[in-house]
Amino acid sequence: MGLRLLLNSVQNSIEEPWQRIPSVIALFAAEASCVLLDSSHDHYAAISTLLIHSSKLSMRVIPLFDNFFWSTSVNFKAERFWMLRLVYAGLNSDDDAMIYIRNSILENLMSFYVSPLSDVESKDLIIEVIKKSVKLHKIARHLVKHCSLFSWFSSLISVTRERLHRDENRFFLKHVLVVLKVVNDVISFGSISKWLQNYGLEQLMELSSRVFNFLLHDITLANETVGLVNPFLQLIASVLKLSQKRKIYQPHFTLSIEGLYQIYQAGSLYNQATKSINPEFALEAILMNAPPDTIFLMWAELTYCKATILSYHHTVQGYGALLKLTRLGDGVGKGLNGSLDSRYKIMITQHRCGSYIVYCWVV
Repeated sequence: MGLRLLLNSVQNSIEEPWQRIPSVIALFAAEASCVLLDSSHDHYAAISTLLIHSSKLSMRVIPLFDNFFWSTSVNFKAERFWMLRLVYAGLNSDDDAMIYIRNSILENLMSFYVSPLSDVESKDLIIEVIKKSVKLHKIARHLVKHCSLFSWFSSLISVTRERLHRDENRFFLKHVLVVLKVVNDVISFGSISKWLQNYGLEQLMELSSRVFNFLLHDITLANETVGLVNPFLQLIASVLKLSQKRKIYQPHFTLSIEGLYQIYQAGSLYNQATKSINPEFALEAILMNAPPDTIFLMWAELTYCKATILSYHHTVQGYGALLKLTRLGDGVGKGLNGSLDSRYKIMITQHRCGSYIVYCWVV
């Protein structure tokens, strides 16, 4: 009886010839058929009730997701775990991705992960769902732009560390490794990388800082965290690369001298302990960082140039002064508005300011 109801529901859900059934719906039907063969199964009553009250399965939602994932029954853990396994195995195509996005499936999983109600088994499956989901470009873009994925990773690391017991350290490090791999995968998407450069780098900066403080605050953690070093250094290099492409008025990510030394020291110690660490990643992270002294010199030169321009402006005030600041090598007069006409009396003066030249002319 139960199998006949299931087959009728699936058949009634097909509205046109050769209609594609989403993977998650097909997998639910397969799992439900196994449950319906055993009337003593814990999920038999819930699935039978669904089939009795509905003549067809909706292709736009995951059947029984809310009932099982947020279950308050005696078997709530078994129902939640069954649904999480279905969510993980059923995410395979863009059709599945649309169901997950439309019904806020991933948002529910992310919020449950950091809640006190979440258990170790549920967290393991949730982090694996996130890892698998970013392989689909549509979901990866949705998670980054609309779900603040990187901010969630930052809270995941901070909240989990606060509640961490000694026997859960390995479990925590496993999830941090997944986080680093997921972030590196997401950054590798060209369109998402461009969006991050313009709008989302602050989230990456916060996440990088949290992982940096956790991973390199104490070099004695090398034996426990050796597997995290390579993906972490790749993350740092990627964030620095995105930061360099930003506009000058946008926030940038840089490492202090102490941070650079910590990366060098960590790479050296890790390389002595194991050959699994790639020293090229540490070198790339160090070289991608803007040298602090260069930044300071640029700031000092620009400050001096501003002072020179203001001083000259006060000197020729009242004569219609026009001012121009250009970098050495750009060419004299490059970028001037209009052309210099010999019919007009024009006095041009030149002032050297470090690696800049200030051109001032009075009409």
